Amino acid sequence: MKPWFVCALSALLITPLAAEPCLQGSWRTEACPNVIYQSIEEQEQRRILCVCLEDFQHLRQPLDASNNARLLLQKRELERLAASYDISMPNVQRVLRLTPATEAVNSD
Repeated sequence: MKPWFVCALSALLITPLAAEPCLQGSWRTEACPNVIYQSIEEQEQRRILCVCLEDFQHLRQPLDASNNARLLLQKRELERLAASYDISMPNVQRVLRLTPATEAVNSD
């Protein structure tokens, strides 16, 4: 077996074991059908997070800047996620793959 193949196979098998609890909707009762794994750096340490992007589609929708209530709700939800998972706000925005326009709105 080639060494690169062994390394790649090891990474695929170990990543789910090294991941912390999944970033997912609190309402989820079944396993997420499409989990992704992302590495982040928090407090000078690397962390691997699994993320269920499907649960956060509502946060990834374009925002109407005139809808202050929706902007505030979205900001509060992102802050809650950051606090719950002990992740900085920029990393929450990155792992949820928020658009630059959404990030700008939420970085007040």
